[in-house]
Amino acid sequence: MAVIAPSGPFARDELEHALAALSARGCAVSCDPRVFAREGYLAGADGDRADALRGALSRGPRGLLWAARGGYGAMRVIEHLGLADLARAFAQGPTLVGFSDLTALHALASLAGRRSIHGVMLGAAGRQLKAEGHAPDFDAVLALAHAAPASAWEGLTPLTAACSAAVEGPAWGGNLAMLSALGGTGLASPPEGAVLYLEDIGEAPYRIDRMLTQLSLAGTFARVRAVVFGDFTGCDARQDGITVEMVLTRRFATASVPVLRGAPFGHGAAHRPWVQGARVRVSAREGRIDALEGVS
Repeated sequence: MAVIAPSGPFARDELEHALAALSARGCAVSCDPRVFAREGYLAGADGDRADALRGALSRGPRGLLWAARGGYGAMRVIEHLGLADLARAFAQGPTLVGFSDLTALHALASLAGRRSIHGVMLGAAGRQLKAEGHAPDFDAVLALAHAAPASAWEGLTPLTAACSAAVEGPAWGGNLAMLSALGGTGLASPPEGAVLYLEDIGEAPYRIDRMLTQLSLAGTFARVRAVVFGDFTGCDARQDGITVEMVLTRRFATASVPVLRGAPFGHGAAHRPWVQGARVRVSAREGRIDALEGVS
């Protein structure tokens, strides 16, 4: 297993708690010293973050490539290394783990034909381990990396009447703001027939609406068989009184594909891991998602 920090800086002691927990679970971990660097809102200079990522990818296809933190910076690493060269490296590298800003690298892994895990960051897991002594989402990533598909998600809320039959497709997506920012890069388009997963943090509802509109104009929703919304943490109503729930309901009430709200992933209290590229079954009438495949 290798630790990467392609985005923002993090608290060293939190990562060290996570590394100690990995060691206690019998995991051999490689951690490039450059992951602890800090340069403003980035975890070190672009060249150093890029070189460390390239080195971690060169370890071969076994094991995990687990991010310490999101924030911002993954797109700059792609720019530094080049999309084509980095995609070739991902094709032969370990399984990526992370979410949020790592959405850009998940999209790149998909382009390279590799499945990846949208899961809790190591730094956040270490923070929870330090405070509470346990981190369920951390253990769920490890279980998912070595076992069968994840357990079903239940109790989700349908937002559309298009829910008479279950649909299946590969899970794809991540952070809404990142997918919107990736427009025009060749990384923002889901595979035909995908189940689109979306979440976000700290965005005003009108900005959520704007980003969804951008995806719609780009043809994203015309390509997918279902849409699954996770947490929209800190995306509270402004003075106009419009909430994220109102935005999603108004936009998707007449959608021609199943749309579910309230999935347990994102920047909220829980981030249940899911595998990008693995097939899932969406049973909107029952408010349920079943993972049909795992990482391999």
